[in-house]
Parts: sequence; C-alpha cells; structure tokens
Amino acid sequence: MIKKTQILNKVAASIFLAAAITTSASADVTNIKDALGVALKNETVAAAGEKMKLYSLTCNYNGDNKRWSFQFYDGGSNLHSVSVNKTGKASYYAREKGSMRIFDDLDFSKLPAPNEVLIEDIIGKASASLEALGFKPIDNGKLYINYYVRSEYRQKDKAYHAWSVTIPIGDGKKGKIVAFKDGVVDTINNSSIYGG
Repeated sequence: MIKKTQILNKVAASIFLAAAITTSASADVTNIKDALGVALKNETVAAAGEKMKLYSLTCNYNGDNKRWSFQFYDGGSNLHSVSVNKTGKASYYAREKGSMRIFDDLDFSKLPAPNEVLIEDIIGKASASLEALGFKPIDNGKLYINYYVRSEYRQKDKAYHAWSVTIPIGDGKKGKIVAFKDGVVDTINNSSIYGG
C-alpha cells in the first residue's frame, strides 16, 4: 500500500516539473536566430520538415520590446505564419498564398533552409555601414528588419534574398534603410521612423 506522504511527494514533484517546463518555454528571446528557432518548433511548420522554406520576415524592435513575424511556404496552397514575442510565446495562423507570381516563378524546394538565409549580426552590419558614411545610429531605438525571398527581374526561377534594416538617426524621427542583397549591402535610402 502506498503511503499518503509518497503520493504527496509525487504530486509536489509533478507540480515542480510542470513549473520548470513552463519557465523554460517562456525564456526571453532577444534576436532573430532564437525567434526563428521558436517558430520552427511550431507543430505545422516542424511537420513539413525540409519542405518548409522562409518566404518573409518582419521584426519590430522598440528598445527591449521585440516581435518577429515569420511566413513560411511549403509548396502548397497556404502561407504559414508564426509570430514570436520577446517571451518566446508563438502564435500560428495560415492563409491562402493567393496569386502572387513569386510562387510560380520560383521553385521553393531549391531554396536553402530557413536558418541559412539569416545574416549574422545584421543590425551591427547595417549600423557599421551608416557610420562609415558619417551617420550616427541611435542605440536601442525603434528599428525594423524585413526579409523577402524574391525572383530576379525577368529571370524566372532565380532567387535572391532581400533584407533591409531601418535604423533611426538624429532626433529619432528620421532614419536610414540599409538594404542587403544576398547578404551584401546593396543600397542605403532615407526613411521615417513612425512614433519616433
């Protein structure tokens, strides 16, 4: 016969284990790589395995408040979206891909894995490019990161990976967009920082 204290100890251990799992699942997420790791663990995204490719990404940073929104495509009729907040909480939804030409122009199965298109320290590289031109980026201000896979103009089935980082400068109301093509700085343009 099992003693009452043994049952209570098992219940207490189970509660502690559940609390530990909850705590580890809501660890702070601070960068794109970690947020992508959370998104790739989504049940639907993970089930598609290597078929699931990164189509687009938007990131909004406002100091420590950060949010990432990923869109994946697996060759079917839907885009799979996963939003991740700074606590690691993820939300999933799907929508029809519609009639955008890119899904006909590119063979998504030939694209690299989602984590292979990431640019290491993209914010640092964008800031360094601006500083080289004499601009002073604002540290810890509002900034936006965007990514899309695109097809080359008039070259069907030739993909390139387009990234951009919008960084505030000066009083924080104006900014610069540093655009990357296949991991290399391509253009730098003026921008406004909304709510800056």
